[in-house]
Amino acid sequence: KERRRRLTGPNGRAAVQQRRAASSARGMDAEWLKENVGDSLTDALVKLAKTQPDDPIDFLGKQLIALVDAQERVEQEAKSAAEARRYYAERAEETRLAEEAAASAAATEVAGTQATSGSGMANVEQATSVLGEPCEATFDEDKHGAAGAIGVAGELAEMERKKIDLTLQVVHDLTAAQAVYMANANEDGSLTFFSAIGDGPAAATLPKPDEDAAEDDTKLPVPFKVLRAPDEPETGEEEAPEGEAGDTAEGDAAPRKDPLPRFEHVPNVLAGPPVPFFNRVPMLGSFLAVHVPYKKYIHRAAIPEDGGLIVEPQGAPAEDGEEGEGGDAAAELADEGTENACDNVDEEVADGASEPKKKVWRAETIEASYILCMDTIGCSDFNTNGISDADIEKVRQVCLALSRSLTETEAARYQAEMQHRDWLARLNATDFEAQPGRAEQVQTAVEEQMSHYEAVLEAIKSSAEAAAAESEEPADGAGVSAEEEAFKRAEVLHSAFVQGLLRIRAEDGETRPEEWWKTTVRAVLKQCIPPTQVEEKALNLLARIYGVDVSVGCPWETLAAIDLDDFASKVLSFTPCDPAIENIIAPTFSADAVASLTEEFEELLGVPELAGIKSLKNEVQAHEELAAAISNEQAPVWLTSLVSVTKYALAAVSSAAAFRAYLDEEQRKKEEAEAAAAAAAAEAEAEAEAEAAAAAAEAEE
Repeated sequence: KERRRRLTGPNGRAAVQQRRAASSARGMDAEWLKENVGDSLTDALVKLAKTQPDDPIDFLGKQLIALVDAQERVEQEAKSAAEARRYYAERAEETRLAEEAAASAAATEVAGTQATSGSGMANVEQATSVLGEPCEATFDEDKHGAAGAIGVAGELAEMERKKIDLTLQVVHDLTAAQAVYMANANEDGSLTFFSAIGDGPAAATLPKPDEDAAEDDTKLPVPFKVLRAPDEPETGEEEAPEGEAGDTAEGDAAPRKDPLPRFEHVPNVLAGPPVPFFNRVPMLGSFLAVHVPYKKYIHRAAIPEDGGLIVEPQGAPAEDGEEGEGGDAAAELADEGTENACDNVDEEVADGASEPKKKVWRAETIEASYILCMDTIGCSDFNTNGISDADIEKVRQVCLALSRSLTETEAARYQAEMQHRDWLARLNATDFEAQPGRAEQVQTAVEEQMSHYEAVLEAIKSSAEAAAAESEEPADGAGVSAEEEAFKRAEVLHSAFVQGLLRIRAEDGETRPEEWWKTTVRAVLKQCIPPTQVEEKALNLLARIYGVDVSVGCPWETLAAIDLDDFASKVLSFTPCDPAIENIIAPTFSADAVASLTEEFEELLGVPELAGIKSLKNEVQAHEELAAAISNEQAPVWLTSLVSVTKYALAAVSSAAAFRAYLDEEQRKKEEAEAAAAAAAAEAEAEAEAEAAAAAAEAEE
């Protein structure tokens, strides 16, 4: 009865309700845990039970973290794929709308093709239409000149890379590929993989096969096989039966069909020729490599020795040996195999009615290649016959469209690069006209600073002579040493050349950095084709002299990526260390570094383009002589100006080292003299003490 009373009473009923609520909450918590972490925790516990590690808690934690990482990776890949598909869908929609607006005959032909080949072929047509469009950009002085962040050729290179990434996504979407990746065929025979979708290598290298592998087909890695010369070209279009070719009217021959690119197919990667797995676990699957050839216009030897200008703008004479008429120029350009370079002259060149509005240059092209690889490694639905013929056909058509686009984009890049260089030449002409005025500024700065310095020298000498007269000591050698005077003169010359060439005197008398040379150097660094060997070598050496972190002979791409503002700041603020001032240490130069850089700099001055700089003297010169030395039509003005400044910077550093050695020697002599004097004084004191002791002993005796 008492128990029933406690349970049925107010307090009892409340306790029962609390227990029921707690039980319900525990049920809800269990459901939540089961829904959110049940599967993952179960998998981890199963692996824990099977493995039975020494530290089960650590093992369980790592398993759960690995599951989280895998889930995040899957989500990120899904997000990237969705973005690519969305971009591709937008371009495909634009293409579809353009096709609907075409002539009815073309629309009927497309509809017939779709009816016979199905939706897959229609998707491939849309993809090849989008991928086959060349990237376009026109040089603009404001956007791509000195102020812009990137040159027009560099902008086209970024578009080209996005086109390649889109190609990989298209192949991944239209086929059964598990991974799609692209490799560049390097000049040294190796392959560099640089972009991938799925588990393919986004950054990996396959070295050049050795001679045995190159000759043995069973040892040669499959991607290299597509680079071999083809046996017979394949067009992908059935040739017309013999006798039907004459049905077309003369002059109405069908356009030439480019051959579909070569490919290598391995149905089973575990049983076929060697296939690169790139640290992946070998599993059942198929592999396909497709050749993507194109003409490369951007390379070190692309510009002909004569400059390559073949079409001049209206009113400008053509180069020697070149025709000035638009039609002849276009014909010559076609003969050189650079038809795409004439796109910017339009119908004016074709008709020969008037001169073109833009310049056109021819290029020395080279054959280059990418290799598109795809595989189905790890696919649950493995087919012993490998990748289907339909998928192989799709990939080859997509690669053919990409190949055409790359060649046309490379041609556009080359024309944009040459437009940039043409603008740079005009910029240099303006700088060249201003050099005599800058040389006069140098002379004025040298005279002003040297006059002030000579007054200081005279004051120091007078003070030294007066001190010598008071001490009745000879004044020979008193005052300023020859080493110090040489250092001060070199310091004055370096400061004057910086002030005259790289700075500008304002109305308030102060000098501020002048932008002309930074503007020109910034434009030089935007070139995709390296400049002349003299410019490239000089820029590399100048960067190292002023402490920029670049290596000797580094690639142009590395040199072009230096921080120009940091480099310019170091050039303008460089001050050789004055050894007479304590606690001042030159941050860049050691004795060995000075000797090495000076030797390399003297070698650079040996080229004809810089002969005038080498002849500069370590004394005041007339500004006419200076202008002739720093103005050479064979070398850019920015180069002769920076090299002139650096000549005196190194001279100041070398004289500072000599001055330092002189001061050290003087200090050594002083210390030796003081030590000798101290020794003599000690000896005299010892003799005096001995004499005193002897006298005391004698007196005591």
